[in-house]
Amino acid sequence: KHQEGFFPQHYAGAVRKLRAAGAIIVGKTNTHEYALGGTTPPTKNPWSNERIPGGSSGGSAAAVASGQIRLTVGTDSVGSIRIPSSICGVTGIRPTMGRVSRTGVRPLTWAMDTVGPIGRTVSDVAAGLYAMSGHDAQDPCASSIPVPNFGDLSVENLRGTRIGIPRSMYEPAEPEILSAVENAIGIFREAGAHIIEIEVPYVDITTPIGMAIFLAESAEYHRKR
Repeated sequence: KHQEGFFPQHYAGAVRKLRAAGAIIVGKTNTHEYALGGTTPPTKNPWSNERIPGGSSGGSAAAVASGQIRLTVGTDSVGSIRIPSSICGVTGIRPTMGRVSRTGVRPLTWAMDTVGPIGRTVSDVAAGLYAMSGHDAQDPCASSIPVPNFGDLSVENLRGTRIGIPRSMYEPAEPEILSAVENAIGIFREAGAHIIEIEVPYVDITTPIGMAIFLAESAEYHRKR
């Protein structure tokens, strides 16, 4: 009810850049109220109506997984692109902070909000991220660093690239997932990439730290409501 009758007067920064690159915007997908949640009701997982699509960008991931669209836009503060992409079997990326403009996106947490693409393939996501990235004068947090062509980052030109593998972070996963990850590592190694075992410091406390930040900031933003 808080947003009843509200209609945006401007395109979001990411949408403006996609339109400028020639993308056709066909509509909006379902998400949680204020993009906070992990199930995205009443949206169903296209692979099974008994399963959730994840969230909060569950509508975006479900639209891609069901073949309705090739590329969608999502937001990610604590997993809202990555979770539905994984659950729906599509590809999504949470960009580095500042890579994509947040103009026009209602905040959940200023410190952690990002905007990124969800697509059917890695190449689709690379093209979408390239199109929506770049400086935006309306967003003081948007980076002015030149945007590389992410589509050029293919397996064929990985020779000499360093790829860090934090095994301790994903080893609790199911056997099928571990097998897929190891197969991918093998492909990177055969392509000439340098595979380096790494440890991410303080990873065991990142979740409670992140929760403390985003809960406090979202409560402050919505205080008047």
